[in-house]
Amino acid sequence: MDPRDTSPIQTGVRELREETGYQGETAEIIGRIFPNPAIMSNLCYTVLAQNCRLQHPTELDDGEDLATRLVPAAEIPELIAAGKIRHSLMVVGLYFLNYGDENRNEPAVIQSGWPIDPRGDGLPAPKPGRETLNPAVL
Repeated sequence: MDPRDTSPIQTGVRELREETGYQGETAEIIGRIFPNPAIMSNLCYTVLAQNCRLQHPTELDDGEDLATRLVPAAEIPELIAAGKIRHSLMVVGLYFLNYGDENRNEPAVIQSGWPIDPRGDGLPAPKPGRETLNPAVL
């Protein structure tokens, strides 16, 4: 997180605006992960912004080279399988989008690559309606 940000949600909203020009109506944490717990103790949060619209020019930092590409959510599994989306933190964020549980008090947590299933019933089915989210949030 940037020192000026007070929460992971504020960071996610700011990064979305700066790197894509998109701004959403609402934002929430849908997951968190320890990116490399063998040597680091940091957490990476997945923030879901909904009802996003292109409203700003991008404000990329030096060294950032990004392009925003909107794709239908239904194509995401194929893009991951084909290696088109291969950043591990992006893939886990997409996992949280599909499999997160809004009924939990805490966001879903994955540590060391294995899902922690507090209900003990295996991986849940994808959330209904997630396939219709604005793909700009991804």
